[in-house]
Formats: sequence, C-alpha cells, structure tokens
Amino acid sequence: MDSSRPRTGSPFAWGGRAMKRRIVEVMFADRCPHLREVIERVRDATMMRSCVAEVEIRLVLVETMVEACERKFVGSPTVRVDGRDVERNLTSVMFGLHGRGYFVDGRVERIPPSDWIQRAL
Repeated sequence: MDSSRPRTGSPFAWGGRAMKRRIVEVMFADRCPHLREVIERVRDATMMRSCVAEVEIRLVLVETMVEACERKFVGSPTVRVDGRDVERNLTSVMFGLHGRGYFVDGRVERIPPSDWIQRAL
C-alpha cells in the first residue's frame, strides 16, 4: 500500500500531515440580500484552503432577536470559522437581525473578503 496516500477515514492529509477539520458557519437573517454571494465566496475561499483543512460549511438561519443575542449575531451575513468571527478586530456588541458591514480598506463591504476567510481557516 502507498503510505503517502491517506486511508479512507484517516485524519491525515498527503505526506502524513494531520488534516485540520474546520467548521465554517454562514449565519444569516431571513431575506438577507447578500446570502448567495457570501456562500459563493465562502465556497471559493474554502476550496483554496482544502489542501490543509477538511471543511464543513453550515448555513445558520437566525430567526429571532433572542436567538441573535444568544448566538452573539452581529448582523447578516456573518461568517465564523470554528466559532470565531472572520473579522479579527470585531468590537461590536450590538446583536440583532440587521444587515452587517465589514470595514475593508476604509470602506464598508457587505460580505467579508476572501482572504479573511482563508486566513481564519
């Protein structure tokens, strides 16, 4: 058997390096106009990092203000990797079902940049 290839169910990547398992959550409120775009961006970013991480993408609909507060949902859409927001310097403590802005190079974007997602992976 070729020892450089992972066995089925093996936690190892090529070359015997342990593969990290990552959970990416795309959290959103009902009728989020940026949902399709953020899902595409997350898929593209995770494909770029798939050689170093096994990635599971979960879509999480946040339906109520109570749930938004419990989940510490700062707005739609929110992307988290292993429970951590992809925005490194997040300081917001306002939770709710509103739209979200990401501050990127002096401007507000409605979805996080690919490199933030890749870095979080």
